[in-house]
Amino acid sequence: MTRKYAQFEKDITRAIANLSGQQLPNCLPIWMRNIGINPGAVIIGATDIGPHDHKNKTDILVNLDHSGPLKISVKMQNADYMGNWYTHARIVEEFGQNISDKITKEVTDWSNRIAHDSSWENKPFVGVSISFGKRSCNTGIPLQQIFSEDECNKPVVAMGAGIGSDDSVANSLYASDIIPNNVGHLISSLEEMNYDNIVKFTGDFMLILRPVNPMTEGSNRYKNVFSQFVPNQPLSTQTTVTTMSKLNTLGSFKKVVNDGLNHNHILNNLEHKNIIVPRKQK
Repeated sequence: MTRKYAQFEKDITRAIANLSGQQLPNCLPIWMRNIGINPGAVIIGATDIGPHDHKNKTDILVNLDHSGPLKISVKMQNADYMGNWYTHARIVEEFGQNISDKITKEVTDWSNRIAHDSSWENKPFVGVSISFGKRSCNTGIPLQQIFSEDECNKPVVAMGAGIGSDDSVANSLYASDIIPNNVGHLISSLEEMNYDNIVKFTGDFMLILRPVNPMTEGSNRYKNVFSQFVPNQPLSTQTTVTTMSKLNTLGSFKKVVNDGLNHNHILNNLEHKNIIVPRKQK
């Protein structure tokens, strides 16, 4: 989270907290009543819970008297992603095995294509991690190219709202850069947390492919991979590889299983087969 974004969340929280003791309008949108928000409920307080846990999709928790809470996801208009790096376990838990399998296949096919692109020649990678959001370069694939329309709905809503029903799961979207100055402004600025509104806000939602260059990146090597480089055979002598063209002569990218495999694991396996891709040292 950027400093600007964190401050924006705090400012919104403070503005809502300053409305404590005031009532919500007696006429609320149907979607708001459907999520348990009662007309005329009194605002008790607001808490910025977003930074407390990376799994929180709720940024601001607004407690109401005799009503369910507003669990607001605050997304500035220039935010470019709604999810951090994803693990195998998280993908399966939130989206299901079928979607996980499709992601793995897509990432593996992409890896084998991009490995022969000259722009990656001096940025060798042995695995590709993923996140989701907006992307303008060739490291983003629209979800519609991977999934059916029905399949797109589940990951998009999960990334926007979260999974479950506790306070970490958002039930409304504050997609504005303007801080509310009264209760009416707050209510009119909130939108239902659903597929259409999330896509309206984010634009082309994409699977973001994140190859990791071991020679220049450190902590990112611990991220789970959704494709892995597999050599055709072990080499008889130790060989240092610093380019993609050299790596391509030794093997190709294969699908992974959901076993927590990361970039360092692949590098270790390659070293056991005498293929050395240098790693950035601390």
